[in-house]
Amino acid sequence: MSNASQIEQLLEQGIAAAKAGHSEQARQLLMQVVEIDERSEQGWLWLSEVVETTDDRRICLENVLAINPEHAHARAGLEWLDQVTPTPVEEQDRCPRCEADIPSSGSTCPHCRLPLIVVCPSCGEYVDVDQAICPHCRYPLGDFREGAHYHLALAEALVANRRMDHAQDALARARVEAPDDPQVLAGSAALYAQLGRTDQAIAAYERAIEGAPDNAQPYAGLGALYRGRAQMEQARDLYQQAGELAGDDPPLLCELARYHLEEGAPAGDAPEEALKYLQRALKIQPDNAEAHLLQGDANVLLRELDRAYKEYGIAYELAPADSTVGREAQRKLGRLQAVDLRSRGRRRGSRRASASRPQGRPGCVTAYAVLTGIGGLFGILGAITIAMLLISGRQMLAEAFEMAGPGFPIDLNTFTGAMWIYVGIALVVAAINLAIAFGLWYLKNWARIAVIVLNSLGLLANLVQTVIQLSASRELFALAGASGVPLPVLIPIFIGLAIQGFIIFWFAMNRDFFE
Repeated sequence: MSNASQIEQLLEQGIAAAKAGHSEQARQLLMQVVEIDERSEQGWLWLSEVVETTDDRRICLENVLAINPEHAHARAGLEWLDQVTPTPVEEQDRCPRCEADIPSSGSTCPHCRLPLIVVCPSCGEYVDVDQAICPHCRYPLGDFREGAHYHLALAEALVANRRMDHAQDALARARVEAPDDPQVLAGSAALYAQLGRTDQAIAAYERAIEGAPDNAQPYAGLGALYRGRAQMEQARDLYQQAGELAGDDPPLLCELARYHLEEGAPAGDAPEEALKYLQRALKIQPDNAEAHLLQGDANVLLRELDRAYKEYGIAYELAPADSTVGREAQRKLGRLQAVDLRSRGRRRGSRRASASRPQGRPGCVTAYAVLTGIGGLFGILGAITIAMLLISGRQMLAEAFEMAGPGFPIDLNTFTGAMWIYVGIALVVAAINLAIAFGLWYLKNWARIAVIVLNSLGLLANLVQTVIQLSASRELFALAGASGVPLPVLIPIFIGLAIQGFIIFWFAMNRDFFE
């Protein structure tokens, strides 16, 4: 069956059902008609007779006119609907605070100046001011009826989420809501300081001090701003006033302690002054991680490293691991453990060693130091002598090489270059010997180690050279009819090796003489 035949059959069945009063059946049949053919004029017209709502009837008749604008029945039907259906009256928007009428497109109430929309600090979407929770991300926005404190809290959250432009708008709104509230002024000043608007922050702190001269917090905040500007006299006076007024506010007490630790007290008793504030803070709030951290800093300045280590450990346990205080405590613990505690251990070890170390310098060490120093001096003198000969006797050397003739295996430039290298090496070796002699004279442990290392290298080199020499000597003596190397030849060699071995052994076993 073709679509046209199907549509005609469904249309006939639907009209018949409509005339018979079977509205549901007619509606289903006629819906099939308009689904198959959206431009079925008769289908839309008869469907308008059986739909349930006035809005649906209006849609059907408008579709008829869209197909045939001259359709009189559809036009008459729409006119009748307009007469019997009342025009909906748009409900006027009202301000959630003063309930005055507001324009639908307005963003601020023209009567009480309440912002009608705010920016969500979390997702950045605009939200109606009367929404306590952002409908987009479920971030808690608070209650706008709290006035200036609502906008101040919103500004703090916007700053924390790096939405600086919107934060300034919220700050301005908080100042408008409560222009003389010292608490709002102090909070606004702190946020202005974070935004880099120092002049506005200073002005807000000064007004907060005027409004509440007994509140220590604005003095400390203003002091921090002057301190950042390197205006230290003004900062010192403000911190002093804050210290006199500070009561039971642990964060403020910690701020005052930090100031003393970082800038120092006039009389040089900064750690003691800081500890006074910190002990007050910890008396009020024993689990204040920042106070324990700063107390550790004060103990470090007082060189009480055991107590500092303990305070840093407490701060690390109390603070969240990913917080600024937690990370700083961990870093300072590690630094104390790796540097300060190890240094203290070395000092204690040094004192114990000094107590048990024999007094005086052993005679053998004195002799070795003197001989090594003499060897270094002779090395320097020899190097200088050769250098002077190379400089002043170059003409004589040139004549000697000229007399040797072209068949001589080395030329003058090669010879002088080699001698200059020898002079350089001799000077380096002499300097090392003098340094070792100095270290041995004053019983420095590094000198002892240098003697062991150099003599070990020398002993190894001598052993190799001795083996080579003995092999060559054995062949020579064999040609002379001897059965081996004679004992008078071997004795000096082994005595020299034994002396080197003994030196290494003595310095290795007598650590207690050296610092």
